Amino acid sequence: MEYWGSIEKPLVLLGCAYLSWKIVRHIWSFLNIEKDPITVLVTGAAGQIGYALVPMIARGAMLGLDQPVIIHMLDIEPAAEALKGVKMELIDAAFPLLKDVVATTDAVEACKGVNVAVMVGGFPRKEGMERKDVMSKNVSIYKAQASALEQHAAPDCKVLVVANPANTNALILKEFAPSFPARNITCLTRLDHNRALGQVSERLNVHVGDVRNVTIWGNHSSTQYPDVNHATVNTGAGEKPVRELVADDQWLNTEFITTVQQRGAAIIKARKLSSALSAASSACDHIRDWVLGTPKGTWVSMGVYSDGSYGIPAGLIYSFPVTCEKGEWSIVQGLKIDEFSRARMDATSKELVEEKSLADQMDDSMKQLQEKLIEVEIEGENLLLARQQLVENDRVRNGNRESLTALRRRAKTTKTSVRTPFESIMRDVESRPLVKEVCTTCGNHDSKEKTWVMFPGTDIFANIPFHAAHTILEKDQTLLDYEAKKLQSLVKEKSLWISEQGVLADRISPGVVRSMVTLSDKPKTAQNE
Repeated sequence: MEYWGSIEKPLVLLGCAYLSWKIVRHIWSFLNIEKDPITVLVTGAAGQIGYALVPMIARGAMLGLDQPVIIHMLDIEPAAEALKGVKMELIDAAFPLLKDVVATTDAVEACKGVNVAVMVGGFPRKEGMERKDVMSKNVSIYKAQASALEQHAAPDCKVLVVANPANTNALILKEFAPSFPARNITCLTRLDHNRALGQVSERLNVHVGDVRNVTIWGNHSSTQYPDVNHATVNTGAGEKPVRELVADDQWLNTEFITTVQQRGAAIIKARKLSSALSAASSACDHIRDWVLGTPKGTWVSMGVYSDGSYGIPAGLIYSFPVTCEKGEWSIVQGLKIDEFSRARMDATSKELVEEKSLADQMDDSMKQLQEKLIEVEIEGENLLLARQQLVENDRVRNGNRESLTALRRRAKTTKTSVRTPFESIMRDVESRPLVKEVCTTCGNHDSKEKTWVMFPGTDIFANIPFHAAHTILEKDQTLLDYEAKKLQSLVKEKSLWISEQGVLADRISPGVVRSMVTLSDKPKTAQNE
């Protein structure tokens, strides 16, 4: 009995606690509170990576298995039908987390209200193309998309650039969206990070989840530096350094680095297509860790805006080791950098500086070209206005001419009981001058005869004396003739000036000209204005 008395109270407390927990859990199950959906933009969504990426997002791989999403898909006009097909498949898959899908070729519509933007679309590098050629193509693409994001995305929108050259494309996007927070623009080097993890796990025959804290420094290119100096493996005996377990510095400093650097080319050679599945999965990893946070004690690689850490020039988009918490990334500080690492970090930094210089030059050229195109647009609008005014002038002149012709014919053919000018003068000699100028148009016609006339350029009709009517029309006709000559001269001048700007044709494609300068006879709508 004494034993039972000693344990009775703890058992009662434990039972109460268990019952309370069951009650709370039961009540919570009835509440079933659902999160608000997050809107995710995927550009180039009809392409390989986009096609692999959107179902991952819809399934919860990017933002969590309890996070509803709305997916906005953007692609170019020639891919509109393929994009429509992707939308059909998303609907057919009946993803529980997918609340809505928008498929469009309009950047403004695609960017409205987006919380996360994954920029997969870009001009691909083709055989024989230099890096600067690819960059020049992407400048025009990212300029338009940056403007749409800046004006229409959510204020805290997180941007991940995937399209190559990813680092410099991200920088171009930042330059063309100056009000967009620099911390919210990143590029994808998580794919390289994951490739490095995979190579280490295969070498050591351990699960990839047990390897952590590899680092990708620099550019998402063949100059990137995969670094394992601070990487560890979770073993039965605790955390062990990768270098210690591999025990082959020669492999880590040569073959391992080149394998990670050239993995993309190896995949293209093997499957005759670029990495799509792994790139899409890595994009999900990048955003998930950025939004939801990295595990404690673990860092990942992200291309972020350099603040000068580790001697990397500020203002570059450079891959660093970062940790994430509450939607914010932080560069891991205090890592020891040996001479071998320093040389490779500087080499990839140098490449990024060169790319930035190229982008800046293109930016200046684009700004000059844009200014010229704006000038062309203004002159084109002036030309259209002059043409419209000339058409209106001709309409009024023709109306005036017809009215004058009718009045003059009437003055010559209408028989009236009009006194001769001499009789009129003699009758009114007491009140009028003895000399009177005879109107050549009125002739013998009664100049005071009331005549209906519409005032030029208006919808106003008035019943006024015959002489006043034809005088008004004649004076207006003279003015209209003068204005017509001026307008004709202006039209010729503007047409000649615009035709001389044909020198722009060797600097920019007709498609880009059409997208930047729209000359149309149709009046602008209120929305366009």
